[in-house]
Amino acid sequence: MTIKFDKVTPYPLDGVTHLNTELWDKELFFESSKKYKINAPSGKGKSTFIHLIYGLRNDYKGTIFIEEKNVKHYNNNDWAALRHVQRRQHRSRRSGVEKEQERAHRLDAGSRVAHL
Repeated sequence: MTIKFDKVTPYPLDGVTHLNTELWDKELFFESSKKYKINAPSGKGKSTFIHLIYGLRNDYKGTIFIEEKNVKHYNNNDWAALRHVQRRQHRSRRSGVEKEQERAHRLDAGSRVAHL
């Protein structure tokens, strides 16, 4: 899966002169086969970035393409299908240790519920 941000800036950050970011108002490409680290101080749009990719926000200027389709044209079914694919890809990329930790956490949570 490929994601392209074409000069995207969330409206709340539009015009912020001290933003100094490599994320907003640029042309960026992301591939699902790669990992990316988003590192920024509080209030610079890290959560907003994720919300835009998941279609939870649409208050931005610029264009977001997922698999060469403008997300402004996505309907609820398109977003639901995309989120399903994203979750499945995320689960398949986790390491064995992460999967074991999650399984142990679920078991622990289940035992706590059983003792209530």
